[in-house]
Amino acid sequence: MTCPKCAHANPKRFGTYGARKIQRYRCRDCGATFSPAQPKPLGRHTTPVEDASRAMLLLCEGMSVRSVSRMTGLHKNTILRLTRTLGDKAANVFNATVRNVSACQVECDEVWAFCGSKMKNVPPDKRGVWGDVWTWTAIDAETKLIVSYRVGPRSPRLAYDLMIDLASRLSTRIQLTTDGLYWYPHAVERAFGIDVDYAVLAKRYAETPQGRYSPPRLISTTKEVIRGNPDPAHISTSFVERQNLTMRMCLRRFTRLTNGFSKSMAHHAAMVSFYFAFYNFCRVHQTLRVTPAMEAGIADHVWSVAELVQAA
Repeated sequence: MTCPKCAHANPKRFGTYGARKIQRYRCRDCGATFSPAQPKPLGRHTTPVEDASRAMLLLCEGMSVRSVSRMTGLHKNTILRLTRTLGDKAANVFNATVRNVSACQVECDEVWAFCGSKMKNVPPDKRGVWGDVWTWTAIDAETKLIVSYRVGPRSPRLAYDLMIDLASRLSTRIQLTTDGLYWYPHAVERAFGIDVDYAVLAKRYAETPQGRYSPPRLISTTKEVIRGNPDPAHISTSFVERQNLTMRMCLRRFTRLTNGFSKSMAHHAAMVSFYFAFYNFCRVHQTLRVTPAMEAGIADHVWSVAELVQAA
């Protein structure tokens, strides 16, 4: 062991530090205190791959950050830093691998959450930083693969971004179904032109009493063909809405009536990115008995979380 300050080669042991009891040394010549350089298997993080993988798996199985901290022994700030790093890199894995998807029926929807506080309670100094955040998803109804997603406001720009990204990832003409959100038809037209069979499934709900938290009662549905020749039997948003439920069950940030909601928009987006990569490549679908990525032909085995973490 050599002192990094004076290059003296005979330091003495000088205790340990940290939860992992890393050895500290003191130079006999200049008195400098130092420790050996620690391996960083995950970029700037010294957390072992096994510990990081376990933490991210628990986050994807419905646990809160503090619960994961208690289960793994990792500090909550370490978990949050890992979420940012691995979430951002998982987005790159998703972007590189989910390409040339051969799909037949695709369903799109958006699911609500909030960051910091609900929109009506956002203080003036937090406007634009806190408030409602929507996750826009496009799922292949047959393989259950998440083909595209976006995180942000409920706006025409996000609808357009989702459709442009979806069109860029497909290799076949699809039948597309969305809900009755009025931004979708124009976004689909700009992204696909005439190369799509597109229909809208509009749903009408009963009036919800003020203060009621349960979902409103569905009164009726209306199928409307917008473009092409979609098969009426497959005009549905059932699979993407079921995926919305899965996401709410698997990510504590989406669970209603808790204090586990996101406090940072960047961490929220990063966690969603990691979850979708986990869902596509690591999570075996109970009906398919393989992962969506395997069913879609873009993976040949079930990825472990460690494999996803290291790929990211």
